[in-house]
Amino acid sequence: MVENAKAVIGLSEFSIQTQYLSDGKLKVNNEKVTTAFKAEFILSRDLLSSGQFEAGNCTVSIIYTESPNYITQATSNNNYENDPSTIVLATKNVTSSDYNNGAVALMVDSRGKSTSCILPASKFLGKILLRIKYYDTSLSRDITVYSTTRYEIYVPHLTKIQSMGFSISGIKDFNSTYYGRC
Repeated sequence: MVENAKAVIGLSEFSIQTQYLSDGKLKVNNEKVTTAFKAEFILSRDLLSSGQFEAGNCTVSIIYTESPNYITQATSNNNYENDPSTIVLATKNVTSSDYNNGAVALMVDSRGKSTSCILPASKFLGKILLRIKYYDTSLSRDITVYSTTRYEIYVPHLTKIQSMGFSISGIKDFNSTYYGRC
C-alpha cells in the first residue's frame, strides 16, 4: 500500500519509443533472447481547494501479461493481478517530489525521458501495458488502474506463419517435437 495518496492520479500518456515498434507493436527479432526497449509516461494529480496539489504518491509498473482479463481498473485482489503470466518489466515509486506543476514525466533514466525495460525470452503472446497503484484515503482502499494503451508483440517470422493460416497459440519453443526447428 502506498501511503498519503488521495483521489485520482491520472495517466496522460504511456508509450514505447517508436524505434522499438513495427506497425504499433513491440518488435521482437528473436523470441529466444531478451528484448530491450524504452518506454515513457506522463502522470497528473489533483489540485486541492487550498491551491496545493495532492501528494500523488503511487507505484507505476510496466507489465507484460498473457491474461485474457484486459480490464481498465480493479482492486488489488482481482484475477488479472494474480495471473501467473503477469511479469513486471520496470517499476517506479512516485512521490510528490517527482511532480512538476501537477504533471510529471516519469520512468526517467540517465539518458533522458524514458526507462529501460527488458522483455524476457519466449514472451510474445501477451501484451505490454502500464499499471498504477495508489491508496485513496477518501475511499480507504488501494486503487489499481491500467493503461488503455496496450502493446502487442510482433515477431516477424511468427507473423509469416500466421499469415499462412497457422496458429501460433501455445508456441513457446521452436525446438519442440511438434514444430521442429525454425
